[in-house]
Amino acid sequence: MSSQSELAAYIKKQKDIQSLIGTIKIIGGTPLGQGANGVVYAGTMNNAQLAIKFLTNCESEKLKRFKAEYLNTNYYRDTLKNVVNYLHYDILNIENSQYPFIIMKRYSLNLKAYRESMLNNITWEEVYKLFKELLQCLKSMEECNIIHRDLKPENILLGDNKSYIIADFGIAHFCDQHSPLVVQTKKGDRLCNYNFSAPEQLNGGKISYATDLYAIAQIIYWFVFGTINRGVGGSRFFEKFDEPESYYMDSIIYSCLNNNAEKRPQSVKDIERQWQGMKAEHENKIDPFNDMGIFRAAVAQVLPEMFEKV
Repeated sequence: MSSQSELAAYIKKQKDIQSLIGTIKIIGGTPLGQGANGVVYAGTMNNAQLAIKFLTNCESEKLKRFKAEYLNTNYYRDTLKNVVNYLHYDILNIENSQYPFIIMKRYSLNLKAYRESMLNNITWEEVYKLFKELLQCLKSMEECNIIHRDLKPENILLGDNKSYIIADFGIAHFCDQHSPLVVQTKKGDRLCNYNFSAPEQLNGGKISYATDLYAIAQIIYWFVFGTINRGVGGSRFFEKFDEPESYYMDSIIYSCLNNNAEKRPQSVKDIERQWQGMKAEHENKIDPFNDMGIFRAAVAQVLPEMFEKV
């Protein structure tokens, strides 16, 4: 019977694992992260910094999801943007147990650790960058008919040039029939994290792209204000940032946090249209003081005596 304890004991003793592509040295004995069904260790191969994600619960459905995580994300590699780089799939044999594992690039920080390092000195530029890059990733996922279902700060990593990378597609809903492995959510499934998941996901309801948009909105809100928003009161982006775009951000985040999935934007394209609409309205807004200035200049040109000093 496979277990995390058996795997941990093996790694502590061996300090490396064998794969079809070579030997991977495990760095330290403490996992980078772990959950009920798996564990992630740091490793190196030559000078490359790697993360090795092991599946420790190999029951049929869990194993299928694990394979789909690796195979489907690689299959859509040319379309997906800002998604973790999965490098290799393999199996570690320990006596009579098998531990499937995925080798991926190791990233320096996740969003949770990054926010803690900023000491609440969060700029509008950083917030907008996070917002833009996460939506870019979700838009590419929508093109591949992928719903992540487990978006949270721990699953957003910092890549090169501090770009934001979405990771951990372990419970993702791959609903495209052209995917190599089709893994669909069964009715009543409640696989998710609590703090950042939409109400319909927590209640075992129907999920959609709007489900991931809710999670992204919670993440942006948490990144700025340090807490999540469950619809009671709430802080405003335009009160924290002196930027015209903070009003657009505020409107979009709150629309995505609607408890009714049908009243949220249904796709990233909806958000883009909403943003551009607010921007156009702002840019085309009539400024009465500007019009008065134009009128005054016109009158002064025709009747200069009206503005001569007495």
